[in-house]
Amino acid sequence: MNYSTRAARAARNMKALLPQTFASLGKKTFGESVYNEVMNAAAAEPKAAAGNNAIETSPLWQVVAKKAAETVSREIVSIMPYVTDVQTDLQVRDRRAMPVVKVPVYSSVGDPLINATNWKQSHLANSYVDVQTVRVSRPAMISTYDMSNGEQLERTLTLLAETVAQGVYGQFMSAILAACKTPTAKPALTPESARKLSAIFSDRRTTHGLFLAPEHYAELIPTKTTDISPKGFGAFGIDNIARTSMLGNDIDGIAIARDAVAGMVGIPEILYDMPGLITARMPDVAGIPMLLKTHFDYETEMLEVSVESVCGFAVTVPDYVKTLTFGRAE
Repeated sequence: MNYSTRAARAARNMKALLPQTFASLGKKTFGESVYNEVMNAAAAEPKAAAGNNAIETSPLWQVVAKKAAETVSREIVSIMPYVTDVQTDLQVRDRRAMPVVKVPVYSSVGDPLINATNWKQSHLANSYVDVQTVRVSRPAMISTYDMSNGEQLERTLTLLAETVAQGVYGQFMSAILAACKTPTAKPALTPESARKLSAIFSDRRTTHGLFLAPEHYAELIPTKTTDISPKGFGAFGIDNIARTSMLGNDIDGIAIARDAVAGMVGIPEILYDMPGLITARMPDVAGIPMLLKTHFDYETEMLEVSVESVCGFAVTVPDYVKTLTFGRAE
């Protein structure tokens, strides 16, 4: 349907993204005629599940999640192999005292069986690592004036989700940098020296992940002398190579072996009761679960929104993680 005005398009956008908020505020925010236009159009569409909980399967919310994932996916995908626990919710009764979660780490499942005759067996070997969780939030306030004049709520919420995803990534980096304070000095990074980094952990295991500062990542971009791209799986003998700007001034890169880091992601379970507060599960962004909170402040006439997630990371074997410098004085 072609909506008659920009305000009607903004109203339709709010209804698709925040159905309960629109039901409470739509008429006051956009006026009765625009409200009726949007509601009449919705009545002609197939019925969806009631309430803000429907946003997880809403087509417009899928667009928001996809746009956010496109921005952060390259970095987020590089840390997901170290996320071994995904919580559907995590009770947070005191936001100043986030819980410690025991994350399972599997060291072995046993050898493959060829032509098995007995399936009643198990050789799982696992342990549990204590991971301190943190709550990652990005709030924003949107005025009714902005909304009624075509504020792009979709764009705002996409930016909030992107920021939260970056916050999770930052927690991953912080855990590693805290555990490995003395970097290992290496020669200037080149395609030839990058190959040697694949065996930096000697014969114990190969390098699973290599995180590089942008200027050093650029040294591995294909040239006339090599057609190997660091984006490809297994480039230079390393499973995954990623670019990051979160290393700080004293670190040029991080090498990680498999099973070196244990991590979890989840969403907070909001247990406190606040009048007018609406919470709903968003579609995951690049594998990171997120929660949306909305609340309308009548004194300021502002719609308060916040995207929330929970995460935690811990280095399980310090010898399997190395911070690096390239081409500096040793």
